[in-house]
Amino acid sequence: MNNWREMMDFLPSPGLAFGAPRIEALAPLKALANDLTLLGGPIHDKPAAMACLSALWLRFDHFDNSHSISQDLENQDGSYWHGIAHRREGDFANACYWFRRVGKHRVEATISSVLQNKEMVSKGNNFSPSVFTRMVERREDEITLLDIQEIEWRILFEDCLHRALGRAT
Repeated sequence: MNNWREMMDFLPSPGLAFGAPRIEALAPLKALANDLTLLGGPIHDKPAAMACLSALWLRFDHFDNSHSISQDLENQDGSYWHGIAHRREGDFANACYWFRRVGKHRVEATISSVLQNKEMVSKGNNFSPSVFTRMVERREDEITLLDIQEIEWRILFEDCLHRALGRAT
């Protein structure tokens, strides 16, 4: 696997908690860290590009790399990825702290809509990363939680990626 897109296609989705860092992700992620244009073109929004980098380190279980980036991003995206990192770490109170710092992120409505369309939540039941974190903490239904986590990750990542590359969302 030579790049992050290949890894997305071939490596399994992450678990609710961190596993061992994916060694096969190191070279492509280090290359991306050195050249953010490997996200897909010229970078128009560097903080959004850094959020993508944080997300990819997180996806492949490299907590320290992801955490150091998201912690330095003083915006909603950084706080959101920071919260996800702490949720996967099992530090649920800290995750909820970071989600409170996010406020209402622009992707929450999209996540809610997708979850409602897939009948994973009832109509009118809006997604909240803090409520989801409490569900993960209680391990309510691991299969459903993994599906929700994947939807949340992909929608947030795509939003950051589109902004990083200057594409309309």
